[in-house]
Amino acid sequence: MIGKVKGIGLCFLEVPIVGITPVLTNRFHEEVIRGIEEKQAGQGRNGKKPRDPEKEFRLAMHLNEDGKPGIPGIAFKKACVRASKSLNYKMTDVNAALFIDQDLVLIEADEPVMRRDPVRMQNTINISYRPEFSNWSAKLRMSIDTSVLTPQEALTILRKAGFTVGVGAWRPENSGYHGRFAVDGEKAIATTNLEQDEWSIAPSEA
Repeated sequence: MIGKVKGIGLCFLEVPIVGITPVLTNRFHEEVIRGIEEKQAGQGRNGKKPRDPEKEFRLAMHLNEDGKPGIPGIAFKKACVRASKSLNYKMTDVNAALFIDQDLVLIEADEPVMRRDPVRMQNTINISYRPEFSNWSAKLRMSIDTSVLTPQEALTILRKAGFTVGVGAWRPENSGYHGRFAVDGEKAIATTNLEQDEWSIAPSEA
């Protein structure tokens, strides 16, 4: 159970998550955007360069400055907001009260493998080369407005998001199965912005 302290308006959560299906990343890299712009401008129609699957595979990864892979934090927030609807929360309230405090959530995972999948684009079939990460895990840093959500409610929403919405490409929200994750509630750490007060989280019943 969560011990709620009156008057607290902000809570910070650090939550370990574990992937239960592989995550498929699909970064829209600047080089890809530039190629689309050139094509739309009528450039490069003659002497079209052959595709480089290995390069496309690498460009589809989200990497930090040290080359470590991750998943955009906004993906987890969007998953939580979407999942909150099925739990009878107002999505606008959750959107304003729950934040992931990482631009890029770094993951620990097996070496990525290249997936070659057919993708329909404007009535044509294209092949997409994307990285798939298995056995992945991460730590989320969340900020919660406790006048709207308790930390336990935020964890419940996050669990729902991991099970039914997911992150990355071909996630359940998009009729796939990739990017599902579980929340390790027993190891979640929560603190308020007031040093004299604390939230305590007991092991999850889920």
